[in-house]
Amino acid sequence: MSTVRMPLLKPSFLVDQVAQNPLVRNSIECRDLVDEAKNYYLIPERRYALRSSFKTKARCNEVSGIVYALGGLNSHQPASTSAVEM
Repeated sequence: MSTVRMPLLKPSFLVDQVAQNPLVRNSIECRDLVDEAKNYYLIPERRYALRSSFKTKARCNEVSGIVYALGGLNSHQPASTSAVEM
């Protein structure tokens, strides 16, 4: 979880999905990471503290015109997928 860029998640997803996940709720380390991301949204004047952190930098594609999609959910499968699309 420490490599997830939680401050870049939508706040509603962070609160409704991530923070409610049983694995996250049962881990102090994970809860601390979620709290850090919540603070990013709740106290914008303190965002400077995370500005230099990789957690607030969006990943960028070095090859123009190509977008990569890694895993997730789609409308064709009821469960998550590990597919990679380009």
